[in-house]
Amino acid sequence: MRERSVSRYLIRVVMTGIALIAFHGSAQLPSTAQKWVKLDGAHWPIELLPELQAIEKSCPRGTPIFNDMLFGGFLMYHTLGFRVFIDDRYELTAINS
Repeated sequence: MRERSVSRYLIRVVMTGIALIAFHGSAQLPSTAQKWVKLDGAHWPIELLPELQAIEKSCPRGTPIFNDMLFGGFLMYHTLGFRVFIDDRYELTAINS
């Protein structure tokens, strides 16, 4: 009975240790060095990132930017200097003429 309870806890401890080692190894890499995750350019406006980051550097920290709900998280992640405002009552759409 005692061997069974020890082996049950030993497996959990070993698996937790492996997970912590793997997490520590991935945390050493900067997010730009992790090449296995890429944004889809057809969905996310990644071509605007250089221009947005240039505007962010030229404006004071906390400058408000109003955007669509879809891109709020994208802007919060990539442009930390902006204060993102999201209004989900109305979807902003581009008018193609």
